[in-house]
Amino acid sequence: MPILLFGNPEVAADSLPPRLQSALAAARPDLEFLTADPTENLPFDEDTVIVDTVINLEEPRLFTSLDDFAAAPRLTGHDYDVYAEMRWRQKLGKLKKVSIIGLPPNISPDAAKNAVLEMLSDIL
Repeated sequence: MPILLFGNPEVAADSLPPRLQSALAAARPDLEFLTADPTENLPFDEDTVIVDTVINLEEPRLFTSLDDFAAAPRLTGHDYDVYAEMRWRQKLGKLKKVSIIGLPPNISPDAAKNAVLEMLSDIL
């Protein structure tokens, strides 16, 4: 099962998860960490783990349900996003369990790495 690292390397507040890829891979060589673009076709498994920056978080948090998030308004097919994709896969029975490790945008890389590794130990 790949661990998907979401983020935009061009935006400082959203770039931490992809920047953690090599440190996480070195700490857990038994896992596959993939930098992923949520606008692309993603390699979701029945059990999916995502690491992403979550605005307004003050400390790292593990989300285990999509119900913890609000859907963005969708007015056209162009508004289809990763949340809608995951909801659709759940409805089809192709996504059974989702774990999202949310990182606050102002956390240090070391603290973020340690939090991710601790949460991965809890969910895997």
